[in-house]
Amino acid sequence: MPVYKTSLLGYPNPASDFIHLQNSDGEIKSEYMDLDIINVNGQIVERREGVNVHNDGNRISIRELNSGMYILRLRTANEEVQLPFVKMRP
Repeated sequence: MPVYKTSLLGYPNPASDFIHLQNSDGEIKSEYMDLDIINVNGQIVERREGVNVHNDGNRISIRELNSGMYILRLRTANEEVQLPFVKMRP
């Protein structure tokens, strides 16, 4: 079973504190996923396993990242999604 029914959106972009996750139909089917935040050099700067995005209001904190361009990679056993984003200063 896929994680998402339709395309996944991450907003706002650019962002300073959080990336909010939403499908175009508003529903995220999978609660638990692994995520990586990857910098422009291809280095994983943050890895989280077993994240329950529903408990966090469907958002991912990016407060601790330096300003710059990143890719948010979300994975379950059935699917992988990559979302580029820009981290700005607050």
